[in-house]
Amino acid sequence: MAIQLKEQDLRTYFGNVFHYWEDFDEFKEFYIKRLNERGEHVYYIPNKGEAEKYDFINHFPDTKQYDVWMEGYIATGESEKAKKVGSASARNFGEACHKVMCRYYLEHLVKAEKDEDMQYAVGRWDYDPYELSYWERSLFDNERDARRSFG
Repeated sequence: MAIQLKEQDLRTYFGNVFHYWEDFDEFKEFYIKRLNERGEHVYYIPNKGEAEKYDFINHFPDTKQYDVWMEGYIATGESEKAKKVGSASARNFGEACHKVMCRYYLEHLVKAEKDEDMQYAVGRWDYDPYELSYWERSLFDNERDARRSFG
């Protein structure tokens, strides 16, 4: 669906809410984005000039296959080289990390059930979804970047 939005109508109809915004342009961008979020194509027609088309926001982009690599480390007398943790089909790298690390954790729990030396780790999850890291080891989408720090 497409919506035609004239500057004059926008200024008239929403004139009483402009005090919430710094200027008309800020409000216009907010309002058009709100329409786009709902899956609408918006044709904004300024008082002078040609119509500007704003495409809707696609909340469901196609997925693609991502590899998730964890960088290596050297600490407390131990070390490990970078390794591939897994792969996942996702909309972006962050989503792929979440999927792979959830699988990684579940596999760890299965191992911990069988090995008494690993019981301390049950209930502990060191994945940071905001930093996309595990035990401060960054996650990457390729081997070359993962191997930059500690091989």
